[in-house]
Amino acid sequence: MKSKTSYFNFNKNIFIEDLKRLWAVPVLYTLILFLTNISPILMAYNTLTKNGYYLVNRLLTNDTFFSFLFITTAPLAVAVLIFRYLQQTNSTAVMHAFPFTRKELYVTHCICGTLLTILPIIITSGILLLIKKPVYDHATVPADIFTTAAIMKWTGQNLLITLSGFSIAVFAGIITGTSLLHTIFGFGFLFLLPGIGMLVLLYLDEFIFGFSSNWRINEFVVNLSPITSKLDGNDFSSGNITWYIVLTIFLLIISYILYMHRKLERSTDSIAFNFLKPLFKYSVAFCGMTILGMYLMALGENRIFGMYAGFIIGSLVAYIIAEMIVEKTIWVFRHLKGYFIFLLMAALFAVLIQTDILGYERRLPAFDKIESIYYGGLPSDKKEWKDLHMLSSANNIESSFEFHQSIIDNKKWLEKDHESEIYHITLNYFMENGKIFTRQYALPYEFFEHNPYVKKVYESDEYIRATNPIFDVDEKDLKNISLDSYLLRDRTVQIIDPMEIKELCQALREDLLNERFEEMTSKKAPMARIDFFWKENSELQEKYYHAPSLKKSYKNTLNWLEFKGYIDSISVYSEDIKYISIHRKDENEYFIEKDTVSPNRLTVPESSPDLMVITDESSVQKILDTYENRYYHAGKGYMVTMVFNNGQMETGFYKSDSAPQFIIEYFR
Repeated sequence: MKSKTSYFNFNKNIFIEDLKRLWAVPVLYTLILFLTNISPILMAYNTLTKNGYYLVNRLLTNDTFFSFLFITTAPLAVAVLIFRYLQQTNSTAVMHAFPFTRKELYVTHCICGTLLTILPIIITSGILLLIKKPVYDHATVPADIFTTAAIMKWTGQNLLITLSGFSIAVFAGIITGTSLLHTIFGFGFLFLLPGIGMLVLLYLDEFIFGFSSNWRINEFVVNLSPITSKLDGNDFSSGNITWYIVLTIFLLIISYILYMHRKLERSTDSIAFNFLKPLFKYSVAFCGMTILGMYLMALGENRIFGMYAGFIIGSLVAYIIAEMIVEKTIWVFRHLKGYFIFLLMAALFAVLIQTDILGYERRLPAFDKIESIYYGGLPSDKKEWKDLHMLSSANNIESSFEFHQSIIDNKKWLEKDHESEIYHITLNYFMENGKIFTRQYALPYEFFEHNPYVKKVYESDEYIRATNPIFDVDEKDLKNISLDSYLLRDRTVQIIDPMEIKELCQALREDLLNERFEEMTSKKAPMARIDFFWKENSELQEKYYHAPSLKKSYKNTLNWLEFKGYIDSISVYSEDIKYISIHRKDENEYFIEKDTVSPNRLTVPESSPDLMVITDESSVQKILDTYENRYYHAGKGYMVTMVFNNGQMETGFYKSDSAPQFIIEYFR
């Protein structure tokens, strides 16, 4: 016979008992929300309209530590306390001896837990609705951010986070047998799906040739959990909201099914279900394998050996720890049979990735369906795509396609370790059906700078105009142009006259259009930096239009500067330099400038077998004309330290094969 207090599997006696035990949690939660959200607003209420934007904005975005902390921990605390009887042998026996069905217990506990976790949010929301007043943002056209709609949005997001967190915590409590593991799993599961997603992306990035973990994929992974989505500062889209609701309901249903089949004697066990124990151990082993394998691969010189050594050691140690947790003893070495099953699964996983069974690495888009191509990463906001300069000419599409094919054809060679620097390139194909085909590669520079197909693309007018913002600039919007010597800080010139600004921009455009691919890829340091300064009413002021650096190969611009008498104001000559010291740098050597100059900087040091000191003007001028940008290169080469007569010191670089012959001969 059913209990008279039971109505649709809800038992009011159990409900009242839960309220008596747990009333302190919602009271404390409400108090925290009041102190962190309501109280600051009330204290600044009189000046809220003028100065309250940041205060209200922090509230509505959960950008306060304690409020967000309790949004995540309050549901966990309620679930741990409500289902604590499952983790204790005596308590679980007593609870299930009462004339309540398991269904009554589970449903009533979930209803009570849900009410206790959402009540503080509803109370806080009600207070916010009572005290709201106009608070404006800092937009060009200010908008009120402290509105009913904004408060309801805050309420809905917090309810969603709280309810999903509670369902996750309930699931963790059902599958564990101790309160400690219930707490750990309940918190860890909040980040489980994004964590798994990030691990998968880590492997794909490392082992799939051409894989691009672009913003769309990263955003999808982050949005798998409402906690990580909110931590990333994202708003919940309708699709995300639907997913979180479905996930919450699914976990509650799965938890109910597991609760109905849970054996009472499983209390105090680490994992309450036998079929979950291998999954737990393999998951821990996989995490240990990934962490140590990736760490040793990044740390050691022999990346492949370090990776596989880390995989084996990390997975073994992690598996043993997981086995100890499950068995609750350190004597688990006779239970390692499952580890060899894990190794077999890991090996199969590695083979599937390495063999590219799905053909991802070899796949190219349908050539006749390509509408346009964009080189580089795409903005995360699709509204910004309208500002992208696509390449749509038939020649550039064909050359880009051939360039991509040459990358695939040379995959084995490109994946080897190379001494040259790495050039990262992203190819985005916009297809006629609206889809985007993306690949990302890390290419040795020696492959990139000698590729005939990418040379055709980079030298095309379309590409040059697309990648140099100066072609979008209207000189009438410029207040002045500043040219600053790349080496000497006090060598600068300001172009103020509107006609001269127009002439300089025109000369720069001509040089860019005439620039060859070899000049684009050259690492020779530029002669000067160029900066645009905009008029206050310019629409372009909100955008960052960087001017090209003044290269020594820009003949039109240099001739114009010389004609106008500006060239000496930014040039550096051999007579400006006291001396140049050159130090041979090995691949793994850390360069320290003080090792190449004397303690008294202006005192010329003595040459030695490991240090070349140059003072003659012809050699100094040769270095000024050919040294390379110090930020580009790593590995073997020659570090160049220039000491000027004014005491200033600058450094440059030569690769082993690009240095002047007299430097190579000296160190030989």
